[in-house]
Amino acid sequence: AVGIDWGTATFVTIVAEDRAEYLIENPRHFKKHDSQLKKAQRQLSRKKRGSKNRAKAKLKLVSCHERLANQRDDFLHQTSARVVRESRLIATEILNIKAMTAHGGAYKKGLNRSILDTSPGKFFALLEFKAADAGIPYIEIPTRKVKPSQSCSGCGAVAKKALSERVHACACCGLRLDRDVNAARVILNYALTGFVTGREPSSGVEGGVTRSLKHETPPNPHTLVRACEDWVVEVH
Repeated sequence: AVGIDWGTATFVTIVAEDRAEYLIENPRHFKKHDSQLKKAQRQLSRKKRGSKNRAKAKLKLVSCHERLANQRDDFLHQTSARVVRESRLIATEILNIKAMTAHGGAYKKGLNRSILDTSPGKFFALLEFKAADAGIPYIEIPTRKVKPSQSCSGCGAVAKKALSERVHACACCGLRLDRDVNAARVILNYALTGFVTGREPSSGVEGGVTRSLKHETPPNPHTLVRACEDWVVEVH
């Protein structure tokens, strides 16, 4: 079983039931094609409307956008297929892409572009479809209720973090680890047990929050994920 946390710095962070951690880096497709797109757009704007040269320039711009879209789609299909192939249960969170890309300032504009460039909605739709086709359980946990980015996977304490904070450092239990790894652990723990820590909190434990989640079929606790070396990078 695996828990998956999506992001823009790292495309997805995957945590397995044996606590192994894997990263799939963000390929940043738009950044790679940005200069070509701008050049094609400039050439188009300089051509006279209705001319053959403008028609050629427009086709060139369309071709640049098609190459970008094809590379992005290929990455999403290959990545989702490998995640499904190497897993026995997949746990993710419910993402509200529309809310995340709401209008904002210059910084938010850059962040919105990064979010849309990774196409998280399409990736998780492909992941869910391929998981169903393979007969693999696919669980989406309620983000607002569980708060994977704010909850501690060690004790369940909740603390807000700025987007710039890349390390999870719990003031309650002292757990310190990568922010995305902690979120992926929370997602997996909650999907398997109904608790952000993976176990029912004992009385008196600060930060412990009881949350329930029903499963039609309990997952196999001995299921592990196998990682392909050319696909992910293991983090120690």
